[in-house]
Amino acid sequence: MGPVIDEWVATLIKKHPFGQRHNVYFMLFAVSAMLSSYVRSIGVDANLLSGLAAMLGSVTCGWAWLFVRSLFIPSREEAAAPLMVVLFILILQFVGAAGVTLDSGEAAVLRMTGNVVGMVGSTFVIVTLVEIARHIPGTQKGPERRFRQLFTAGYLALIIMAVFMVEGAREGSFFSTHTKTIQSIAALTALAGAIGALRFRRRHPLTPRLIEDQAAQPSALPTAAGRRLARRVEELMHKPEVFTQPSVKVADIAAQLGEHDYLVSKAITQVLGQPNFNRYINRFRVEQAQMMLCDPELSGSSILVIALDCGFASIGPFNRAFREETGMSPSAYRQQSARSR
Repeated sequence: MGPVIDEWVATLIKKHPFGQRHNVYFMLFAVSAMLSSYVRSIGVDANLLSGLAAMLGSVTCGWAWLFVRSLFIPSREEAAAPLMVVLFILILQFVGAAGVTLDSGEAAVLRMTGNVVGMVGSTFVIVTLVEIARHIPGTQKGPERRFRQLFTAGYLALIIMAVFMVEGAREGSFFSTHTKTIQSIAALTALAGAIGALRFRRRHPLTPRLIEDQAAQPSALPTAAGRRLARRVEELMHKPEVFTQPSVKVADIAAQLGEHDYLVSKAITQVLGQPNFNRYINRFRVEQAQMMLCDPELSGSSILVIALDCGFASIGPFNRAFREETGMSPSAYRQQSARSR
């Protein structure tokens, strides 16, 4: 048993932040979902354990939201705010539970937090659905797109069954009579679906590059006019006086070509297959930097000077762009070039 636990802990705390996120949020969601099902089955009484289970199970929708974000949003886009919101709701639930034991007027105020938690929980349900579905139209056909579609359909079905059909059921109907059972089954089904989603994501990691490549996929075949505009963009962008300007934007390129901004952007992403304008222009800048780093006459020039001459505003973005295009740092590239001469 010891080696199994060690392996699980190693997986949980591995350096990759994306992997760490979805493992941690899955555990929190799973524990909360099981506690929620437990409370629905036995009810809430004065027992401390029952009250604690009810409180921790009340934020199941919040952990589900964070888990879904970890599945569909790259770690570089993650922020601390969503986690802070869920923790704040958990604190409100604790305060509301404490208010039940009070006899003064403060109890009513504190118990109002329960209503706040319920409202926010409903919001979590809707926001989670949006987090799942928002990238489907721009996702390339294949396993990732099918995964998102299946996840969305399953999540929506659970909402309809466990929320709309149960909450709106007339008294004495099947859904009204078996509310607790239906909601418990829905929670366990959601847990099983989360396990399947987690296994899929481990086999098909969501990387920032994947998102960019998907965003660059054309939604339709480029038109003849689009291809002509793409050739004009390429001709213009091959001029050093264009791509070495640090502040150049799509609007500047469009103005020089006498075209609309959005048409130039479509030509870059849909015809030329580039993720975005910044990646596109950095490709030319890095190619220029490669030539300068290989030039013996410029061996005395610092990498910062070369970066500025190629159009980068500072050394940080230059190093990242250079490594992204070549797989090595500018200094390593210069050393390799010097050895090969």
